[in-house]
Amino acid sequence: MAEKMKIRNYKPEDYEELKKLLEICELFDKSYDKKEKFDNKKPKGSIIICEEDNKIIGCVIFTYDGWDSSIYRLCVHPHYRRKNLGTRLLKEAEKRLKKLRADVCQLGFKINEKDKEKFYKKMGYYGRFGPYIWMEKKLK
Repeated sequence: MAEKMKIRNYKPEDYEELKKLLEICELFDKSYDKKEKFDNKKPKGSIIICEEDNKIIGCVIFTYDGWDSSIYRLCVHPHYRRKNLGTRLLKEAEKRLKKLRADVCQLGFKINEKDKEKFYKKMGYYGRFGPYIWMEKKLK
């Protein structure tokens, strides 16, 4: 991995570039992923950006309301995959959720996304219910 890679919190000026990344990764939801929602996302720090040379190459977005926690989006630009960025982003989200006192984290994706299922199993998530796969992990 390049030395110039860093993980940081989302800033409002990131929106357009983050939107493009989510579109490339086929995770952008035009009815939900609006700038004002991203700019006001709570809890603070729940949109995590990975950048290299000031270019956004990955992100993870999580939710936590004091009761329920989940990974809402996790994506890495296709040119940067297989370099442990997804692992780094997911671990950072889990660390932040633990700091907020979440004890379980869940996530979901389409049943035909076998690479995602394999990745999340490797990261300690379990469960399967279809047409979507819902998995969870106890945060220690």
